[in-house]
Amino acid sequence: MDILSDMYAYVSSNPTGTVSPGMVTWNLGTLAPGASASVSLTVRVNDGVANATTLINGAMATWEDGQGNSYGPASSGLSTTIYTVPNLLITKDGPSLASPGDNCTYTITLTNTSATDALDATLVDYIPSDNMTYVSSIPTGILSAAGDNVTWNLGTIAGGASRTVLITLMANPALSTEVVLTDVAVAAWKDSLNNNYGPDSAYAQTRISPFPVLSIAISGPATGEPCDTLTFTLRATNNSSTIPATDVMIQYILPSGSSYDSSSDGGTHGNGIVLWNLGTLAAGGSRQVTVTITYCVIPVGSEIIPTAGVIWNYAGILRGPTFGTTNTLIVASPEPPPPPPEPPPQPEIQPQHPKYRDMEHVYSEQKKISPAPLPTYGVTNIAVSKRGEEHQVSVNVNNSGPRPGTYTVYLKINGKVRDSATVALPPSSTQQVC
Repeated sequence: MDILSDMYAYVSSNPTGTVSPGMVTWNLGTLAPGASASVSLTVRVNDGVANATTLINGAMATWEDGQGNSYGPASSGLSTTIYTVPNLLITKDGPSLASPGDNCTYTITLTNTSATDALDATLVDYIPSDNMTYVSSIPTGILSAAGDNVTWNLGTIAGGASRTVLITLMANPALSTEVVLTDVAVAAWKDSLNNNYGPDSAYAQTRISPFPVLSIAISGPATGEPCDTLTFTLRATNNSSTIPATDVMIQYILPSGSSYDSSSDGGTHGNGIVLWNLGTLAAGGSRQVTVTITYCVIPVGSEIIPTAGVIWNYAGILRGPTFGTTNTLIVASPEPPPPPPEPPPQPEIQPQHPKYRDMEHVYSEQKKISPAPLPTYGVTNIAVSKRGEEHQVSVNVNNSGPRPGTYTVYLKINGKVRDSATVALPPSSTQQVC
């Protein structure tokens, strides 16, 4: 269900929901495991809403399980700022790190977040001229005589539209110390009644370093099971565009409770730390190494947080370390499938000594089915088969003597007689009795 502000009027929804005062409801039926469902809702902002009013739209969901137990609500919300006059939002992006003499390009974007045109829009970029100089811009702006700002006359920016400007500045090649430079852009505009709006501003900062700056990233499996073998990849990068770094060393700190297995590229292990001596790392270059560990003592549901660092040398000064981390969640091992059930006991047919008039055989239940040898004077074939939970027994009786005979066969299971059959046979004849 969606909760509507009284500043909104319902227009439509897909699929069509049930509209009630301040609320729209959808009955979505069954949602399978892992599946999702979405709805869309269109509303109109009521007249009379003041400029820059923030309206909040909330949604929530409730559900049941197969036994009729109720759950929820789960909820979420979204805020929207309503502008009744033109409103420009300005953003600025640029490089976070550069070397002396580098060209740095900044992207400035103006977005009209209202439905009303912004007129006579102007943009001014203020250059930190003590350590940066103007190179170029798109579209071409007007550079001030002092060289410390550039102006663009952008005209009309329609409601919902955007304009983008690029400006390129060069960092002072003579910088010998590290500095952070801030470049600021400012926008102003008017409405149709010639009312002035703004200024709105945004800035970007760039770290200018006269020596190489290295970073390190570490990656590995997102999850693992207790006592898994886990391999992590460590990548060191020289972020300088012009200056190499010497005596580069990567170090990997084993998480507590883990054991070292192996490492690539000549890594050496001692006291819970793995070290790699990489030598020189060229400007803009990177090197990658791997390390493999085993982790058995951490409880299920805990995280391994390996840490890697990099240090380097420039002009005889040791720099760093900078660090990187990653996370691996330890999960439970999957349960092995249950063993198949033991087969039920099966009868084994064993002939016994005769007890009745001519010949009788008593059978007792055993673990497996297996015909046994028979005496020479009577039963010539016994076969047992299993159907479902019943045991089918067939017995052929042979009268191999010179005179007629009457034979009784008994079936005894667990000491109790379960069946019997009697047959009269002429001389030299055979008959199945059960």
